[in-house]
Amino acid sequence: MNPQRLFQDFLAHTQPRPIPWDVYSELLEMATEKHAADPQLYIVEAENVLVVGDTHGDVFSSLSAARKEWDAIVFLGDYVDRGPYQLENLAFLLSLELSHPDRVFLVRGNHESPLMNKRYGFLEVVASRYGLRAYREFQKLFANMSYAALINNAYLAVHGGIARSLKSVEDITSLPKNDPEPVHQTAFEILWNDPDENIDYFEPNPWRGEGVYLYGRKAVEDFLSRNNLKSLIRAHQPYPGGFKEHFGGKTVTVFSCRFYPIERPAALMISGDKGYKPLPLE
Repeated sequence: MNPQRLFQDFLAHTQPRPIPWDVYSELLEMATEKHAADPQLYIVEAENVLVVGDTHGDVFSSLSAARKEWDAIVFLGDYVDRGPYQLENLAFLLSLELSHPDRVFLVRGNHESPLMNKRYGFLEVVASRYGLRAYREFQKLFANMSYAALINNAYLAVHGGIARSLKSVEDITSLPKNDPEPVHQTAFEILWNDPDENIDYFEPNPWRGEGVYLYGRKAVEDFLSRNNLKSLIRAHQPYPGGFKEHFGGKTVTVFSCRFYPIERPAALMISGDKGYKPLPLE
């Protein structure tokens, strides 16, 4: 199986085509081997870095992002569940990553887990097309995905946000791999926590459930100051136009799935000393 050929095949067709299991199985094996060896914290250094939020089976947004001008691209998780092209979206992203392993980075989201996949549809999608046993191969991949990317030593990119116990960016490097659910509390909060303008530090999140927290302005400002960072970049929540600034830009949400009522999906371009700006995804 040639990832570059599969990537080009996606680019060449206006509609995604089903992928035979023997091809997908080999793609998963290659991607899992890569992710198992990857660090938990990606170090991304490039002039123009495109950051993509939740895609949830929206292969069209993923294709749109890939076609833009970028030197590196970071995807912030939630590649499956909910949308109509979950298998195709993940396959395209894996083929893109394996074709450009030094420039494409797939970070884990809270939907890269068995519990979410059972509740929101991906397990059923896999079982209906490839059989229930095939899901084990996807689970192995998700369990080994990394939790964060440090972009140009100025922006920390994660799926959900900062965790109560997270003091240093370096703390992310010691989080365990091969953690399917995950059960590690710091990792869990990185995937699940949300910003809230009405609090200062951390409070339980009444909408997400047990173990999930809201984080406020002072918590973010303290973390950024301690780590000499400009902003926290995250996904996890839909907003109109696929973009929202929190705490005066100290935290930025980007959302990239068109199958939500958000007007249009967006990505975020980080360009050297020019800062960041949202880019619509056609």
